[in-house]
Amino acid sequence: MLGPRNLGTADFYADLALANFGREVAAEVAGVFEKMDCELPRPLRGCPFGLNADARPWDEVAKEFAFVDALQLCRKMVSGAGNLSRFDYWLDSYRYLRASAHMECTIGRFQKEMVKVQAEQDPGKRKELAKTLAVPAYREMYQQSVEALGLLMQTTHTAAELGFMPIWQKHYLPGTIGLADQVVKALGEPLPADLQPTQEYLGTPRIIVPTIRGTVMEGDKTPLRIIVLDKQLPKSAKLHWRTLGTGTYAAVDFQHAARGVYTVNLPPVSAAGIEYYLEVTLATGQQLAWPATAPQLNQTVVALPPGT
Repeated sequence: MLGPRNLGTADFYADLALANFGREVAAEVAGVFEKMDCELPRPLRGCPFGLNADARPWDEVAKEFAFVDALQLCRKMVSGAGNLSRFDYWLDSYRYLRASAHMECTIGRFQKEMVKVQAEQDPGKRKELAKTLAVPAYREMYQQSVEALGLLMQTTHTAAELGFMPIWQKHYLPGTIGLADQVVKALGEPLPADLQPTQEYLGTPRIIVPTIRGTVMEGDKTPLRIIVLDKQLPKSAKLHWRTLGTGTYAAVDFQHAARGVYTVNLPPVSAAGIEYYLEVTLATGQQLAWPATAPQLNQTVVALPPGT
């Protein structure tokens, strides 16, 4: 008799959780990950860009995401800034997945309500139905799209991940807040102010470093680009660097390129290598650092010999 086709994953997730989140929480997180192996829900299934109305009630679909709450409970046991930063990346990724699924269920409910609204021939009654049925459903859908996009922005670190933002702008948002025209037509008036799209960043301030170089050619001045996400431009953005493991830090100001983008060149890297961290002072006076473990543990860069 043949045995299982797949090997167990317990040891894999135990090693992953220990290395990324610390001994204090490794067993609990590994248990959650192992349980979800090959069982992860998949909203946004359409190809190439999937945003689909889900006719199922959210109370039914929410049960598929119980693992997110289980993971959330583990957070209070995580110790150390680096462990917490890595843990929050995974947690927010799964919260984004859940928010996307919730949004699809609400789109399904919105569509059902709009069928009722649009079937009413009397303009006065149609307007009343729009107020009592369509607007509440649209409000929920709008709020969930804001939540999902906000969580996605919290898990965006690389240039590839940044590329998912245009997909939201071009394909997902028209399928959610783009449905406002249907409600406005039925209402005969604009939507309330709190349902009007905003260009203001509503999330937690953070630093994004799209490309992280760990090696460069010896002597090269490597450009470093960062993005500062906040409602206002920061007061300052600085690069602190020193020879790897020794000496005092030198500080260099980033130059503002456009919007929240800032650039600077790393100093020429010798055979000894360098370590660096970033420090941003926001308009409010709050300070952000990157990486999360700075300045105790910083980003390191080693030099490759010429001709390598």
